[in-house]
Amino acid sequence: MYYLFPGGKEELAVAAIAESAAEFTDLIRETMAQSGDSRGFCEILDDRLSEGLVRTGYLGGSPVSAVTLDSTPRSAALTVACRETYRQWRAALAAALVRYGAPADRAARLATLMLSAVEGALIIARAECSTEPLEDIRPDLVDLATAATEM
Repeated sequence: MYYLFPGGKEELAVAAIAESAAEFTDLIRETMAQSGDSRGFCEILDDRLSEGLVRTGYLGGSPVSAVTLDSTPRSAALTVACRETYRQWRAALAAALVRYGAPADRAARLATLMLSAVEGALIIARAECSTEPLEDIRPDLVDLATAATEM
């Protein structure tokens, strides 16, 4: 293990965060490519996140939240990795909203709100072993995204 990650647990955690960042960014981009509007984007993304939780027995989701809460700002490397991951995800969500017609400044703010709601819902969903938290936020995120893109 230390041969592949000579920096130990911290380096391993940074690599896991980078992998998670790439996976969720790819999911956002794939969802954007499959949907024709913000409503479809939100619905497909929610479906795919829920499916991932169920498929993994509620072990899936984002390791970034746990690392952020546990290790930042004590670890400079993990702080940077988490910060960059959240920036990458917010940028990808904002790009989707802009594509569907939202003004860039509104899209950036809404991307932060969407990511915060989804991350929180994923944490609650894992604790409850239920997709209900994602289902709960879905209609409001759809409404907000639709309103922002129909301005």
